[in-house]
Order: sequence, then structure tokens, then C-alpha cells
Amino acid sequence: MTAKEIDEQISLIRSVILIDSTELGRFIDGQIPSVLFESSEADLFIEASKAGVLSLSAEGDTFYHELPVRIKVRKKLGITDATTDCIIILKFNTKFEILSNWKVETKTELVEYEWKTKPALKVGFMSFPAESILINKLNEQKKLICKSIDDQIMENIDVSDAIPGLIANIPNPIKISEAAEVGWSLSPVKTYSSPYSMEGDKLRLTIGLESTVQVATGIMLHTKDLEVSAPKIVEKLGKMSTLHLPISLNYEAVQKIINEQVAGRPIPLGESGEVEFSGVTVSQEAGLIVLHGRFDGGVFSGDATIKAAPLFDNTTKEIYFDQVDLDMEGDNLLSKGMVLVAKNAIEKQIENNLKIPLRPQLKQLNDWVKNQEIQPGIYLKAHFIDVDFKDVQVGKDAFTFQLDLEGMLAVEVEKIPDQLEM
Repeated sequence: MTAKEIDEQISLIRSVILIDSTELGRFIDGQIPSVLFESSEADLFIEASKAGVLSLSAEGDTFYHELPVRIKVRKKLGITDATTDCIIILKFNTKFEILSNWKVETKTELVEYEWKTKPALKVGFMSFPAESILINKLNEQKKLICKSIDDQIMENIDVSDAIPGLIANIPNPIKISEAAEVGWSLSPVKTYSSPYSMEGDKLRLTIGLESTVQVATGIMLHTKDLEVSAPKIVEKLGKMSTLHLPISLNYEAVQKIINEQVAGRPIPLGESGEVEFSGVTVSQEAGLIVLHGRFDGGVFSGDATIKAAPLFDNTTKEIYFDQVDLDMEGDNLLSKGMVLVAKNAIEKQIENNLKIPLRPQLKQLNDWVKNQEIQPGIYLKAHFIDVDFKDVQVGKDAFTFQLDLEGMLAVEVEKIPDQLEM
């Protein structure tokens, strides 16, 4: 195989990842400690703790979140302890970045505050300037608070295994029909990532995967050995995914699929009426596929052997059979006579009417991928819009071809685990 042919086999998956901003806010809120800081001096005690749930908004590559904080103050004024509770809204900015080693880096800054209830410490004629003291304390502690938030987020988000984890959740083998299933494997995976952005109430990130894929009966994917590169950061990735799948089916699998497709489907034979083809066994001979079964109908009953070259009609998305050579053994005099007088006409009718449509398989695939929960709260939403079937080879041990799929993929995260290890 030439280098050009190898390049043509590379599949490129582009997937949009959408994360619900409310759920992301809940996740970030869970990383903030309940007590932000405490300060205890000789005659002054201060405790700052969460007083509610963080609210989140975003613009461009920056998250804006507001956190209500309750501050308790106890101050000795003369011979008496004066206390007060107050609520302040802390306003943070956080920038996220996915690095080339799949690590997540965040930088949080406390940029503004707003008093909901102001502190008041007063005993008789004695008062204490609590507001200015608390602001000074917040300014002293803000770097520590922000670092604590960043450390917790980076500790609890691990996306280094995200791609292998998602791949491992794809069934292997895959059921391709009611009667047949195939296994699959991947070569080492190259990955790409675009910068994230906000679209409405969703965080949007596009990732790209490059790999060669093999599909066959009797093979399995070993996820532990799957090598996934760190992502190359690019400004923009396209929307469409293209899968080039070289597929190898042993004849037992082909036999199951053909029997499933032709069972109960009358085959028109022109003026000779129609028959049903059943009990099909499949083999090969000199590069042709050999179908042996029974024809049963009003005009012909008996055994039939069809030798033909399978081809694909890209317009109708159907597998059909060319160069048909028919050998029939009739059960009765009428059937035996038809073999003699109508063989060529019946062969032509078989070429025109014995077809295996791929659109139902494409619909079955789309039904499976349109809203598939691959992990709790994480959904694959995809739609394939085109299928192509080429490079058909009838080999000694297997029927091989290349199946090309084109479509759009998205992953929606509606619930983030408390520790994100995808």
C-alpha cells in the first residue's frame, strides 16, 4: 500500500463537547471550601464561610462567578464582646485552559465585592470600624482564596484519560444487524483541540481525533494499549467527521446478513412471476461470491446456486449483484423446464432485483448514536448523513470492502461527576 493510500484510510472525528453552564457552576461551587478563611487575634475573631451557591456566567474565554459569603466578627470592646454577622458578594473571574499535556490550568482572581448587609460593631457609645478592617482582611486573603479554588479544580478535573475513556465505552463488538456483529480496533490516536467558548448557556469545545480503524469479525479492541497523543491546540476545527472503515467479514457473518436481508422478500422474475430465496449459504469461488439456497414460488421450486460479483450503487446506497451465473435444479417438470427456457431472463431479473439496501443500516446506526448515554449524565449525539461502499474484494477467507461515513458528532455533558475523570 502506498503512502497516499495509507493517508486515505485515516479517519477524522470532529466532536463538539457542550457542557451545561449551570452544571459547571455547581461543579466549581463544589470545589470551594465551606470556610474560606479564619483570623484570630488578641481581641478580634473573623470567620468567612459560604452563605449560598455560586452563580456562573461567561463571556468569551472567561467565567464570571459570584459567591455569597457570610462573615462573622467578634470584637472585644471594653469589658464586653461585640458580635456581628454580615453578607458580602465576592465576584471572581476564572480563565480555563487545556494544555498540550491534557492538564487543565485555571487562574482565578477576586475582582470585586458588594455588601448585602454591612457589618456593625457597637457597644453603647463605643464603635469599631468593622467594614474597613474586613476589606483589609479580604485583600490579605484573596490570593490564598483564589489559589485554593484553582488547586481544588485542577485536582478534581482529570481529562488525560477522557478520550480513551470515551472510546472504551463504545460497544465492542458492535451489532450491525439482528444476526451479525463485528469487532473493531484503532491505531494510535492523534488529538486536536480548539479553544473553548460560551454559546448561550453551554460551554463549547471542539476536539479532533485522527486514527486508522479496522473492522472485522473476530477482533477486539484492547483499550489498555490504546495510545492517545496530547492534543495539538488549533484555533478552529471543522464540523464534519469522516470515517474510513476497512471492513473484513468472514463468510459466516455475510451469510447471516444476507439471510436477514432476503428472508421473506419476494424476488420478481418478470413474466415468470416471483420467488423467495431462503436458506442461503455463502462461499466464494474465483473472486465471485457464491450464494446457494432454495427458490420457492408459484412458478419455480428447487435448489439454486448464484455466482455473482457484488457491487455498490452510490446513488441508491444498495449492494447489487453483477455477472450473475445461475444454476438451478427444479423439483418438478415445470421447474426443470424453466431452467432450460428462462435461465438468461431469470439471471437478468436477479441482477435487477436481488439487492441489499444500506439505508436501513444507516438509519439503525443513526437511531443508536442520536442520543446515547455513554456515561451517567454524558450523552453522545450524532448523525451520519452519507455512506459510501467501495473497494469490494471477494477473498478466500473474507469479504472485504471499505465503508465511508460522513456526519456530525457532539457530546453533551449534563452532569459532571464530583471528580471528573472521564
